[in-house]
Amino acid sequence: MVRLTIEPADRHGPAAVRQWHDGTRPLSDALVYVVNAILGRRHLVDWIALLERKEDLPLPDGLASSPVRDHFDEYEHLATNWEALTGNRPDLRDCYFVGTTFTADNLVIPRAAFIDLIKQMSALDASVQAGEIEARIDESMPVPLPLAPSKDATKPWNDSEWQELEEKARQLDVNDPLTDELADPERSVLIARQRGELFDWLEVAWLRTSRGKDDMPARCRELGLSTLLAYDAATDAMLAYLHDPERISIVGTPVPATPYRGEVSVDVFRLPVPAHPPEMTFHAWLARCEAVFIRERGGPEKGAGDLFTRIVGHRVRLRYRLESPDHLMLWRVELV
Repeated sequence: MVRLTIEPADRHGPAAVRQWHDGTRPLSDALVYVVNAILGRRHLVDWIALLERKEDLPLPDGLASSPVRDHFDEYEHLATNWEALTGNRPDLRDCYFVGTTFTADNLVIPRAAFIDLIKQMSALDASVQAGEIEARIDESMPVPLPLAPSKDATKPWNDSEWQELEEKARQLDVNDPLTDELADPERSVLIARQRGELFDWLEVAWLRTSRGKDDMPARCRELGLSTLLAYDAATDAMLAYLHDPERISIVGTPVPATPYRGEVSVDVFRLPVPAHPPEMTFHAWLARCEAVFIRERGGPEKGAGDLFTRIVGHRVRLRYRLESPDHLMLWRVELV
């Protein structure tokens, strides 16, 4: 019998399949990559509708999932893969192909099983959002794709991949100069998509570095990638803040699984550190601002904005924005 290990990736992010196994070995990295790509987009009901209508799934480059429509003989070996893993022979007339360009364990999955999996993920995600499940991350999860997927997904990124990421970071600063001006709603959503994509790859780079698969600061210094070096320094500062016991006691929520999945943007530390009340540390001040922001913010439909309030007797401006199309984050705190 197949057993699935499913863990939430982040207190305010989607749940994620971290590994699939039968008690002795991983089942399919390809399936993990595809399912995590679906879960990362959050609107699971839309994915269920696509599966119910037997439509191709719109996935990132390097991943693919589509219904088996014809040429069933070409999928027989993939059906054998599923049967070997589950003990059940799938009906190829109602299956989905699931695969990647960089793993060797592609397979087909019965459509009903696929739908049931996404529904279970949706229920689990609701529990994550409600704070009923503690955030954690399993180091056994496959690392997401580099910018240009290669056959060896663990291979260090090449110079052009690092330079491409640097260009994404620079372009975002051009499109979003982080001034007092608030962009119009349509532009805010566009910039949020760009920022979300950049931060996704920065998270991948951080994960790869923390697992010894690459060395982001060394490569950035070697290639003169100043924007990425600033993000790397900000990430270190964010980690110190997130794990500060004073912050944990004030905010009262679990430490995010990665520095890019909390309520405070790494830009708080990438930009010049703002002034704070002299009677407390910056971490303590920021934690109080974060706690108020979590309590007072609205939904993502609000887009970017400012919240003026008083915190421990000080008038403050809390600046927030979409860091992905569906998640508001605090990116600046200013005494006024």
